[in-house]
Amino acid sequence: MTQPRTPLAKLLLLFTALLTLTGSLAAATINVPGDSATIQGAIDGASNGDTVQVAAGTYTENINFNGKNISVIGAGPDLSIIDGGGSGSVVTCTSGETSTTVLDGFTITNGTASNGGGMYNNSSSPTVTNCTFSGNTATLYGGGGMANYYNSSPTVTNCTFSGNTADDGGGMYNKYYSTPTVSNCTFSGNTASNGGGMYNNYNSSPTVSNCILWGDSPDEIINNGSLLTVRYSDVQGDLPGGTIDGGGNIDIDPLFVDADGPDNTAGTEDDNLRLSGGSPCIDAGSGFLASVFPFDLDGNQRIVDDPATTDTGVGFPEVVDMGAYEFGSSPALCISQLEGDINCDGIVNLLDQALLALHWLETN
Repeated sequence: MTQPRTPLAKLLLLFTALLTLTGSLAAATINVPGDSATIQGAIDGASNGDTVQVAAGTYTENINFNGKNISVIGAGPDLSIIDGGGSGSVVTCTSGETSTTVLDGFTITNGTASNGGGMYNNSSSPTVTNCTFSGNTATLYGGGGMANYYNSSPTVTNCTFSGNTADDGGGMYNKYYSTPTVSNCTFSGNTASNGGGMYNNYNSSPTVSNCILWGDSPDEIINNGSLLTVRYSDVQGDLPGGTIDGGGNIDIDPLFVDADGPDNTAGTEDDNLRLSGGSPCIDAGSGFLASVFPFDLDGNQRIVDDPATTDTGVGFPEVVDMGAYEFGSSPALCISQLEGDINCDGIVNLLDQALLALHWLETN
């Protein structure tokens, strides 16, 4: 039987909470370009737990987290652009970075390196969300958009990979026991000799969920001595050998609005990898991640039901789309008549409380 807390116990709990709050208040926010002209300068001046807040603009530089557990946050991929200048990986994590190292809200472009033109992770596992990797090149080995080497296990969510090139893995290259978790991402228009979308080598075991891999050349995924798990994703040409089918996978044209844009060139600013009405990827994903990542790459609500589409997804709710964008979603569309229905799914439950708590944490 649970005993009621004594006043002393309550005081200790309050004291612990205050200590936690005080510790969080000690973290600093470094603004770019307000406090530092460059992102790298802000990273160099940051301490573990700090946030580097990057304003809209194009920053021509190559950044290295140097093992720091910090968050580098942009204004969104359409607004904050890191241009590698064609010299080296745009973003580098090679000093044992963990999930508390965060890259969020950028377009990563014009990187050129032997491995990982856009981002190179070696023995590191950062968190990467809401980013666009486009127009990057791996000149010698793999990973035009991102390369993960030697036990690198990044968490990659709400990202697009398009117009990247490499010998192996135009979009992403996983090698030497790397196990990235890739969720609600879109791969399209990437080019490689092997594995236009993704190449997995030397006992790597990525997990791909709620993703779209379509229109990469010459193929989507190659597994070479690796074991990939794919669930609730749209993969052109079906799942390759060496893949565990986690269920819910399809091989049907996702009906992008305009994958290569008016200029007919993939990986450029005018590309539109959002879903058109009638796409088989609408309401076809797994909803289990929605409480952790409740917004899509546009910053709109992730949980939106399309009444014209039969729900073929799983979880609670069953209306999450595959890919980086949620069809029919916008902040204005989520207006519920039911008080407390944060995600507009017609009921008030623990998921709404979790979303409200997450919003409070983000704004406080």
